[in-house]
Amino acid sequence: MAYTVEDLVNKFIEIENKGDAYYKELSVNPNMDIKTRTIFKIFQAEEEKHADEYKNMLNLLGEEKNQEIDFLLYDKSQKILRNMNFNNYTFNELTSKDVLKNILFIEKEFLALALSVQGTIVKEEADKGSGAYRILTEIIEEEKNHISNIENFL
Repeated sequence: MAYTVEDLVNKFIEIENKGDAYYKELSVNPNMDIKTRTIFKIFQAEEEKHADEYKNMLNLLGEEKNQEIDFLLYDKSQKILRNMNFNNYTFNELTSKDVLKNILFIEKEFLALALSVQGTIVKEEADKGSGAYRILTEIIEEEKNHISNIENFL
């Protein structure tokens, strides 16, 4: 079974939704100080915005969303999604800095995945004008900004 750009972007949306839920949970955690909870509220809003933007981008792709991608890249997105389960930690055991370090690691994995996909869909110069390439470029820029924001809080 071949996976497409649409399948992968839907995984990206799922990753963003899971991040949204995680940040939302952290933003109301009474064990965290108000400043830290506010930071997580901001990150939660970013994840929600990313998911909405990715859905909109996907709708604009048309037939290009059916472009096939490497199975291993899709599989890597599944692995990232599985690794986003922090429920095995109790928030009392983690400092806000620990949580941010864990989140930064996952965000960097997600960025690496998007860069890998973008690299595999470019087989010739003309591919850089494709809708799939453009959507991945936008996703990469969003993730770079998100990583920068997290690093600013560390």
